[in-house]
Amino acid sequence: MKIQYILLAPAFIFCIANLNAQIVTEEIHFDNYIDSADNDFENWFSGGAGMLLLQTDGITGGCLSTPDFNNWGNDNARYCSKYIGGSGSTNSTSICFRFDTSLVNSSTFDRATSIWLIPQSDFNHYLIASVAHNQTIEILSYSWTNNPGPFLALENNHWYMLQLSTVFSGVDQIDVGVEVHDLGTSGTSNPFLIASDNGSFNDLTMFNDTAIEVSVTGAKWGGAAYLDDFHYEGIKSADSCVITLPNSVEAIDENGVEISFQNEILTIKKGDFQNAEIMITNLNGQKILRTQITSVLAKIELHHLPAGIYFVTMRTPQNILSAKFVVE
Repeated sequence: MKIQYILLAPAFIFCIANLNAQIVTEEIHFDNYIDSADNDFENWFSGGAGMLLLQTDGITGGCLSTPDFNNWGNDNARYCSKYIGGSGSTNSTSICFRFDTSLVNSSTFDRATSIWLIPQSDFNHYLIASVAHNQTIEILSYSWTNNPGPFLALENNHWYMLQLSTVFSGVDQIDVGVEVHDLGTSGTSNPFLIASDNGSFNDLTMFNDTAIEVSVTGAKWGGAAYLDDFHYEGIKSADSCVITLPNSVEAIDENGVEISFQNEILTIKKGDFQNAEIMITNLNGQKILRTQITSVLAKIELHHLPAGIYFVTMRTPQNILSAKFVVE
């Protein structure tokens, strides 16, 4: 067995598997940045023309830049996980954006941000939820639109969350709910609902699809200065993530905290901190181990792990240090 690992910047990538309902929750905060080819955006999304991961300006650190405009439908940033349709399936996707009034180009029809659900079997059977150019909630599907949607009255320099929820019921009915929440100027205020809309449409193609693509877009000319805090929740079908694995030998931060591996043993040095929490998860977000360490040096045997990609995260009162390792 061979294990490799790399240093990841402080981040929060969190998944929970509900074995009964098969519900998976994933959060991407765009705070991990190793280099331009190895960061949260590159590792978990594809496409997204004009979007780059910035290391500042986000809610908790990094965020995504947005282009002036997007070629709507072709510049989507496609997430690596896909949804499963079918009766009883419930899905929820959200993305946050910071609204800047000065960026809005009133002569265009660019949306501030949009969430797309596109079935793999036929991309024409889409469902799209947007904060539109005229500050309304816009919902479009293959056979239904909510035009005109409710007005939002967005405030300058506030962060907002656009959330799209779907419930698959009956034979081919898809119930849709869209909400926009105000998160304040920091993006960390308690979400305050400012407008919502809902409806239903019938689409057998999307209803029966087993790999519904999830994607987002954003545009400055629609008023979105930055995008942040992507949320995915639902019955998951497949991954298409691109995960970079350079050959590093240890993870070290400026406080003397270290994560290293040799001879199938993960070694943790917690520096001068009184205590630290260690958590190991697999690629699907399932928790393998969670424990507290109080000694300066701790060793964790990993010979029992099956082949795959894993994450180890060490939390101290001051920071978070993470490493990604591969068991072969």
